[in-house]
Amino acid sequence: MEEAMKVYPQMFKVYITKHVSHFQGTNRQLSRDRSQEVDNVCPCCGCKNESTGHITRCPDEGRTEMFYESADLLLDFLHETQMDPRLIDCITQYLEGRGEVKMTDIAKNHVHFDVFAEDIDSLGWDCFLEGRVPTSLMILQEMYLQSTNSYWKIKTWASHLVQHLLNITHRQWLYRNARIHLRKVEGLTAAEHEDVIELVKDMVMVDPADLLPRHRHLLERDFRKLGKGATVDRKLWLQQMRSAISAADSVITESTNRSRNSAIVGMVAAKYDSYRQLAGVAATKRSNMAKRVRL
Repeated sequence: MEEAMKVYPQMFKVYITKHVSHFQGTNRQLSRDRSQEVDNVCPCCGCKNESTGHITRCPDEGRTEMFYESADLLLDFLHETQMDPRLIDCITQYLEGRGEVKMTDIAKNHVHFDVFAEDIDSLGWDCFLEGRVPTSLMILQEMYLQSTNSYWKIKTWASHLVQHLLNITHRQWLYRNARIHLRKVEGLTAAEHEDVIELVKDMVMVDPADLLPRHRHLLERDFRKLGKGATVDRKLWLQQMRSAISAADSVITESTNRSRNSAIVGMVAAKYDSYRQLAGVAATKRSNMAKRVRL
């Protein structure tokens, strides 16, 4: 966990600390403050008692789609980094269960997985999605990497695993907050507001680790203030994010030309392809907005 957290900015570390200690700003937590009139219900699905545990379990359609998109990114990583296929199968079923299934039931037909499965169930779903994985899983994976003569070292592999798990939880929190805090303000048309708001929602999903260190502060913004503030501030932030993505993409492209580690470079380059497309969408939408204003 310590190694994985090194790549994240300070505000992300604060977010993780608040989440694992159950002091995140959920409506359950906010409703305890009598000075605030907050109902203890999920703003997305309407379920009562929005605890930190609900963050990765919310049945809202959009949240569910976001969860499985994030889970697919994790599973892609596991396949591309040579994880034991039997372990991938177990983790896939565990993620699909979203806290409603036990790993011991999933792994009961796999030899030598009993300790790993018991450890996962002992820690629980929430711990797993917070990046707290048992040593028994690392032992199984290290044995498999050695048996396949993989170039991956278990410490590096484990760090990437934790980052992907944290990303699943973090994207759920960002989606939830975007639903609440991004409000329509100023004198733009509804369509123009929606263009800007949708772009901001997309951009806040960018993984901080995928930006250069000098640009990661862009994802430490107070998105509550950004949503309630001036539209020009949101447009400026979007432009800064486009520039940050382009800068990181340039570094990755340069590294691709020098690196022999094609597997890692291929994964990262593919991610920046999607970011370039997102930046292109931003440019197109701004052009369309300008045309509507002129009309």
